[in-house]
Amino acid sequence: MRILKTFAALGAIVLALALAACTSATSPATSTVSFNLTDAPVDASKISNVYVSFGALAINESATAADTATSWITVPIDSTKRYDLLALSGGANALLGNVPLTAGTQVNQIRFTNPTVSIVETANPGVELPCTLNSASLKIVNAFSVPLTGSLSLTVDFDVGKSLVYTQGTGYKMKPVLRAVIDNEAGKILGTFAATTNPSHSYAVYVYKSGTYTDAETLPNADGAYFANAITSAIPKAVSTGGFGYTLAFLEAGTYDLAIYDTTAASVVSAPTSVSPTPTYTGVTVLSAKDTTENISLP
Repeated sequence: MRILKTFAALGAIVLALALAACTSATSPATSTVSFNLTDAPVDASKISNVYVSFGALAINESATAADTATSWITVPIDSTKRYDLLALSGGANALLGNVPLTAGTQVNQIRFTNPTVSIVETANPGVELPCTLNSASLKIVNAFSVPLTGSLSLTVDFDVGKSLVYTQGTGYKMKPVLRAVIDNEAGKILGTFAATTNPSHSYAVYVYKSGTYTDAETLPNADGAYFANAITSAIPKAVSTGGFGYTLAFLEAGTYDLAIYDTTAASVVSAPTSVSPTPTYTGVTVLSAKDTTENISLP
């Protein structure tokens, strides 16, 4: 009788292990995908803060899924938290949230819903002005592969610099052009910045995919935005070692051209076309996860 009971017990154990093995074999592996927020700056002499919050963040593994599809996966975020976008420039970013996804799949759509934006002008500190967005949903359509093991960290560039427009009588409006990059694959262009003729002026450095800049970039597009095709931008800032420096962060590997704009004089002072005096800054190579130094010295 004891032998029978022993065999019965062993049989139960073997069955339990077999069921566990089956469950393990059929349960797909997951990897954690994190979402961060960054921004390209605006002229601090005019705007001191740009606050943004998001009602929800969701992703879809399908590139063609409609907004009403049931396949959207919610990324847990704090919808009450406000981010000062102007504090998230020059390579800084802030974590929005993360979510486990099936390993080996793809993130093909990223969607922010019910965003709110307010503006604080430098001349009126503490006074928040409303900003009208063109849509209650902001979306990025791009393919990002979820690794088989480990994690994936994505940074979304909100880029206030080329999406914020002010119209007398109607106030601020924004049509954000979002882009996302994989953090550990992104490179940077950085260096010193010096302007001999007008050293006290304010400047902005815009970066373009090589050969895509045209003189029309200095004119407003249909939405009223300037330099609309720039990947991102930077405003030179004082550095601890003396002088000024700039950083163009979260760039995919590739070749880029730089256009420099004097925001005080409202004129292009260096660009990769005929409007540019020498020197020009073209063919700047960015490698994955590497920093590229390109010092800028204007006459």
